[in-house]
Amino acid sequence: MAKRPDSRAGIILALEILKRIPRKGSRKISAPELCEQLEGIGISRVLRTIQRQLVVLPFERPAGFDLEKYEADGHFRFGEGKSIRLVFQMCADTAYFLKETPLSRDQEIRELADGWLEICATVTDDQRWQAWLKSFDEDEVREVRVGSRGPEG
Repeated sequence: MAKRPDSRAGIILALEILKRIPRKGSRKISAPELCEQLEGIGISRVLRTIQRQLVVLPFERPAGFDLEKYEADGHFRFGEGKSIRLVFQMCADTAYFLKETPLSRDQEIRELADGWLEICATVTDDQRWQAWLKSFDEDEVREVRVGSRGPEG
């Protein structure tokens, strides 16, 4: 079992984390970024340890902040919350899983005359969906189109 760091090491870790958190109006920093920065100065901790430290740091909620709206806008997903309408065609054999596990609440699947399926879904604009679609061969996915934000999910 791993040895717990002494209180001095815990204080040093907390201070190093605090030094790296941007001040008001600055850009945000994620726990993985903090973990990487700490590695750069020789402080090696698993991501969960950094996350635990962040939980105990003092926090002041911004005036007018609405957590439910923030979540509904997609900010807890990958990307920055901007939604796009993704439309693509996928062969039926490959797309079977999208019927059980849709990409979004508003996903629509339409069968085409040639047996392929057209999938329409509102997704967060990020690189994850792009990488996911690129993981398929040309004989599995075709005609990918991206449009403006679709109906709310």
